[in-house]
Amino acid sequence: LDIDVTPVELNDEEKAFVQETEKLHISNEIDWPPFDFAIRGVPMGYSVDYMNLLAKKVGLELQFINGYTWNELIELFKEGKLDLVQSAFFTEQRKEFSLFTEPFYEYKNIFVINKALAVENIADLNGKTVALPKGWSTVDFIKEHYPEINVLEVEKGLDAYFAVNEGKADATVDNALSMKYLRGKYNLKNISTGPWFAAFDDNKSKSLHIMVQKDQLMLKDILNKAIASVTPEEVAALKSRWEKGNCKKGRKCDQETSDKSTVVSRVFMEYQPDEESGLIRYSDDEGSYYAYSTPLDSFADTGHRLGIIETTDSFLGPFMEKVQVSLLVAILVVLLSLPVVLYATRQILRPIYALMDENDKIAKRRYKEVKRVDTHIKEMIKLSDSMLHMTDSIQAYEKAQQELMDSFIQLIADAIDAKSAYTGGHCTRVPEIALMLAQKAHDLDTPPFNEFHMENEEQWREFKIGAWLHDCGKVVTPEYVVDKATKLETINNRIDEIRTRFEVLWRDLEIASLNRQLEGDNVEEIKAWLEKERQKLIDDFKFIADCNIGGEFLSDDKQQRLKEIAERRWMRHFNDRLGLSEDELERFGEIPEAALPVEEKLLDDKPHHIIPRVGFDEESYKAQGFKLDVPEHLYNRGELYNLSVSRGTLTNEERFKINEHIIMTIRMLEQLPLPDHLKRVPEYAGTHHETLIGTGYPRKLTKDELSVHARIMVLADIFEALTACDRPYKKAKKLSESIKIMSFMCQDAHIDADVFKLFLKSGVYLEYARKFMKPEQIDEVDIEQYMNCEIKKK
Repeated sequence: LDIDVTPVELNDEEKAFVQETEKLHISNEIDWPPFDFAIRGVPMGYSVDYMNLLAKKVGLELQFINGYTWNELIELFKEGKLDLVQSAFFTEQRKEFSLFTEPFYEYKNIFVINKALAVENIADLNGKTVALPKGWSTVDFIKEHYPEINVLEVEKGLDAYFAVNEGKADATVDNALSMKYLRGKYNLKNISTGPWFAAFDDNKSKSLHIMVQKDQLMLKDILNKAIASVTPEEVAALKSRWEKGNCKKGRKCDQETSDKSTVVSRVFMEYQPDEESGLIRYSDDEGSYYAYSTPLDSFADTGHRLGIIETTDSFLGPFMEKVQVSLLVAILVVLLSLPVVLYATRQILRPIYALMDENDKIAKRRYKEVKRVDTHIKEMIKLSDSMLHMTDSIQAYEKAQQELMDSFIQLIADAIDAKSAYTGGHCTRVPEIALMLAQKAHDLDTPPFNEFHMENEEQWREFKIGAWLHDCGKVVTPEYVVDKATKLETINNRIDEIRTRFEVLWRDLEIASLNRQLEGDNVEEIKAWLEKERQKLIDDFKFIADCNIGGEFLSDDKQQRLKEIAERRWMRHFNDRLGLSEDELERFGEIPEAALPVEEKLLDDKPHHIIPRVGFDEESYKAQGFKLDVPEHLYNRGELYNLSVSRGTLTNEERFKINEHIIMTIRMLEQLPLPDHLKRVPEYAGTHHETLIGTGYPRKLTKDELSVHARIMVLADIFEALTACDRPYKKAKKLSESIKIMSFMCQDAHIDADVFKLFLKSGVYLEYARKFMKPEQIDEVDIEQYMNCEIKKK
């Protein structure tokens, strides 16, 4: 850039900043390139020269980065890969991630329009298309202030010019200097300069700034000093450099841009001719040209050459006429034959498309809609008939498969019910409640069930299978855990072992009394002592037996008494490891055998009572979203441990084992290769122990994570369990009592309030009761008192 530049005065800190930057650039010792900034095409090379001028004034080294769209440059800037972006408008959005220098160039936006368009004011562009590069602030400005104007977003500024020139858009927005340069460079004959609309620019020139990284405040200040030091003479020199070649007739032009009717040696100096043809093709503001250069033989040793320049239209004209005639003849032949080709093609394609439609119906299993294709092509008729036969075969096969699968499902459900008398009929009755309630919800077209619909028979079957299989995981739950009616029960009730120890103590007391008599103690005192001790044994055993039932809450006082009774001793004379299986013996570990006879506690928690948990895959458990607390041991059969259970009969280990049945249900069903129309079976079957507040299991889901189908399953499972009359461990509850309990569960967000109200209002509860409950269970229920069931605030 041939301009004498006066350096800008910088303070010491700024000089050190610049010097450090230069050293980093020159030495390249660390990966810190010089300041990079984006080259934008507005106003083309002028901006580049201007930035070089600023760099020269302050001594900065600039590395120009180009070849990207405006959007990509902004992203590179945001990522910190560019230090500067020049020729940018100021916007509030960009202010969030950038600093802006003082303006360095001001111009008025002009509309570059297609010559076929007459534009006198901004309203003439309503309904027209304006092409703009993606990421320009002008895009959002037009969309916000001129919504009637359509915006075509393109990748680059040059693409916008091409779009207008080719008629794909009506206009674009740019400045006059860029428009002149690009029109001449790319021979864009169909564009012209439109007017400047003062309202579009808010009645003032637009300012271009340099964007600087947020953390480079000193760099911004240095650039502002450089911008302020640029003189009018320097600006004039820059503009003159980039306005060359834009002179018009009547204006003086320099030798580089002289009239093309004369020999222009610059063309032959700047361009290399094609090796085979010797031709040069180039363009300028006035048009597109071909140039030809060849040595003059008579002056070969002098280096003189003959150069000829001709316009593209004149050069190619004679050839283009012949090409056009040939092309017209070819088009005419094609047009004349086109109707015949189209008719023949249509006759072949119509039945093919029809067959494709019928095949699509088969793929979507809409067998009843499949029909014969009407055509004159015999092969197509045979293919259509074959598809009809195939449809019938597929339907028959699917029906047989469905019947077989349904039979297996019911077989599994019946087997689970038959496994335990405590759950007899449960797997059969839950689907009855669920399907009745789902039908009522499906029939409603008012909130909250207006969006709940079973679209077809397949969705009903999917829900029914999920209901049938909701407890299929119980096949792996030990029967003695499911049926555990007392605290000491495993396969047998171990209270009999405890009873035997009391019998031993009873006889020991009697032997002790007889020995005392032989020793001459007072007979009356001995009888009184014996009576007292026997009564204590009777009371203690009754207390233990009552604890074993698990009917009432076991208070701290009662647990303390258990511990005291447990400390009583008895004598064992027989080896406790005889008659045991290998698995039972392994649980003794390295504990040595005690020398017989040995004194033992009346109740004890021994190491071999612990059954360890082995083969548990914790990562798989978590990956499937299960959130149950997993006890350390598989089982703990300690006598005192079991008798100390405060509520019910189950230990933590046994309760987890029972709750684990739903985990097994999910795992079993998710492993099945279910077809698409049965994909939700695991969801329907595996969510009936969840609550609305994340306190259920196994995944602690909330209301938003539970579908209406799942909430229906929750209610069906609970209602059946409350009203079941075939469970020997509990008395069958009456209908009103069951509904009342469910209302409390509704308030605690264990049951969905909307589903509960529908259950009552629709009469499903009474319909089910009359079908499955005993007459003495069915009493009057005032459902109105439960229709306002709401979740209690906590």
